[in-house]
Amino acid sequence: MPWSFLLTDHAGVNLAELTTAAGRRLTFRRNTYAEATCTIAHEDDAAARLLDALANAGIPALKAYRDGVLRFNGQLAPFTEEAEEASALHLVFRSPFARLLGDGSGTGRFTAAAVAFTATDAGLIAKSLIDTTNTDSPTGIATTAGGITASKTRDRTYQHANVGKAIIDLSAVLDGYDFYETFVDEGATRAYFNAVPRQGVDQPSARFEYGADTLGNVRSVQRATQPPVNVVTVIGGNGLIAQKSDATSILKYGRWPAQASYTDVIEQATLDDKALALLRPDPIKTVTFAPEPALAPSPWDDFWLGDTIRLYVRREAFTEDVQVRVNGITVAIDDSGLEVFEVQDPQAPGEEAALRASLAVEVV
Repeated sequence: MPWSFLLTDHAGVNLAELTTAAGRRLTFRRNTYAEATCTIAHEDDAAARLLDALANAGIPALKAYRDGVLRFNGQLAPFTEEAEEASALHLVFRSPFARLLGDGSGTGRFTAAAVAFTATDAGLIAKSLIDTTNTDSPTGIATTAGGITASKTRDRTYQHANVGKAIIDLSAVLDGYDFYETFVDEGATRAYFNAVPRQGVDQPSARFEYGADTLGNVRSVQRATQPPVNVVTVIGGNGLIAQKSDATSILKYGRWPAQASYTDVIEQATLDDKALALLRPDPIKTVTFAPEPALAPSPWDDFWLGDTIRLYVRREAFTEDVQVRVNGITVAIDDSGLEVFEVQDPQAPGEEAALRASLAVEVV
């Protein structure tokens, strides 16, 4: 599918099309921001326009279109440059949710000293946090009442808390919601926030197969296996502690503990949900595969984040025949503007990914 990358100023006004950009890549993951990367030469006119806009006007942005449909709109993030035989800018753009999250701790946007919610729908908590943040200073992500579908009520208290992390944490519990951004071309507003009980639908026709006597629409498959998590301790606010374990898993594999801290949680039931979400009684298996673009189902056309797809792998002892939810999609665009892509399941290692994976990687 033909892609075009448009560099814009901080207000969304087009500055240049990045026709000479190399290494164009977009990454979309559930319950976090999207990211676009590319490399341009300092000799490219777009490089001068980008650096001039950054120095004199505001933070530039990138709009990415697929067959004329806007699929990404995000601001410039920290990037690097180099000047040697080949002189280039290695650009990174992130969707507006990244303005809320920052690095999840020391940077981003933060709540006031005392913000409390009692028996409030999780999506409305997220909406309130975003709206309050935008009142202080716009972030590029906006909300609408229609973008929130009721999920589950929660109690929360925040004290100078990172807004993006708070919103992610609301998804990373048992029965947690899913959230995503809808990209728009509305000047400084680049996306709208949506919260739903569960993102995605079952896509039985989205079949990915590798091996002899299969559809053969997958080039490669990587599988990683980690120990289970069968003993969990979660520390909340006001001295609350939740401890959960899986006796059957412990008997089979021994004890594999994990611990997490969520001081914003002051409700025992919610803390228990977080601990249950961390339990993974069987060895944690993650799969990444690279489809054949000409043969395989395509993102946006045939499936998207949160959808349930079919994966069948047959290569001697390496076998898989499962239905899994899509946690992440990476799309690389070649010099002709055509795409190749990888599907991740889950999107990355680490505590936050493990929390989300316990909800997202579901063998049906």
